[in-house]
Amino acid sequence: MEVFEILCVDYNDEYKLKTAFDFTSYLISIDEIWESPKLNKNKIEDMNNSSVSIEQIDNQTNNSNTSIFQLSFSGESKYLEKARLIVLENLSKLGIKKDNSYVLKDTISKQIASQLYPLINEVESSLRKYLIKFFVSKIGTSWWNLTVNSRTATKADSRTDNEKAFVKFIDNKIYLIDFGDLGKMVYSDFTTLYDKTNLIAQILKLEETVEALIDLKKGLESNYTKFFKDTFKAKGFENKWKTLEEIRNKVAHNNLFTNSDLKSGMALHSQLMDIIYAATAKIETIQLNENEVEAFKDDISKKSNGCKIHVISFAVDGYTFNVSDNGGRIILNGGFYKTKEECYDNLRSLSLIMADKSNFHKYQSGMTTSFVIKDKCGNVLANSTKLLSGLDLDRDIDFLQNNYNRAEIIEISSPPN
Repeated sequence: MEVFEILCVDYNDEYKLKTAFDFTSYLISIDEIWESPKLNKNKIEDMNNSSVSIEQIDNQTNNSNTSIFQLSFSGESKYLEKARLIVLENLSKLGIKKDNSYVLKDTISKQIASQLYPLINEVESSLRKYLIKFFVSKIGTSWWNLTVNSRTATKADSRTDNEKAFVKFIDNKIYLIDFGDLGKMVYSDFTTLYDKTNLIAQILKLEETVEALIDLKKGLESNYTKFFKDTFKAKGFENKWKTLEEIRNKVAHNNLFTNSDLKSGMALHSQLMDIIYAATAKIETIQLNENEVEAFKDDISKKSNGCKIHVISFAVDGYTFNVSDNGGRIILNGGFYKTKEECYDNLRSLSLIMADKSNFHKYQSGMTTSFVIKDKCGNVLANSTKLLSGLDLDRDIDFLQNNYNRAEIIEISSPPN
């Protein structure tokens, strides 16, 4: 038997239903949830083994006009699953406010979540297996540093204490990232690669027609990019993954579910597993040539080295730092530290704090905008230089999140003039 319990609170004596008996009298009139109900004081029993009991809870608040009622439903899943929303909808029509109604217990949702979890786990584990096999066999054991953006890498680094047994023997970083970030490794974090020498030759021979330009664009895609597009993007992988992520988050937070959630989760599981199975079966058929692998590494290297951190020492007073983009423009300033160790501790703290965009706090003064980065205690770790527009502000925040963790650190013996 399944159980569904709700709490209804009448704060100002506004409800038409004043007593537990009023509630049972009203609920028995909802024909959609009963077959042959019988009323016995504050309880309704039905021939389909469904029942509901109403209890008025003792009010211990300062408001004497407050009434609290607990409605406890029990019954077989096939009846109770549908009855839950029907009851809530009818109570709402009667004037019972949304903000004054609470679900105390719902074993139907627990049952649905328990069916969804292994399906989601299988999809996540299968994609993780595919990515490891693909990248290790095509790029090598340095694949993590070459393929994962700095924001995802920082998240993984911040969670290294989450698992202490297997980490002694294996590289477990891909097990430390979020479900959403795992999917992005397929539909977002890949690069178009090409042989630059051949590209120049192709451009010189190119006919000046739209058709020729379209053909060239197709030719620029590496086997790697073509493979990911054909296997994942063309089959709607991104939308399916994001929809399953929403369901996964509900499971993780013990949220409430309906049968439609279960049907959706089962369908997405089947569709995504088909895509991943097909991709896994084709791993050996794709070959990255030497030029593509080197171009891939070169492209990542350029992105990584675009961010520079200058640790600046003062002859007497101490240390500070600034962060510049790949154009040499300073976009972040550090505080003042008495020792180099304090300065580097702050730099390391920033690499974790920066992963969460909510730690960036924006300000506007006249025609200029700026931001500061604060830790969870509200301490300012660094601040931006003045920027002329909000567009520059968001661009610099994105740049820091994507590049800071792999920045090149340069020590300067004295501050610039």
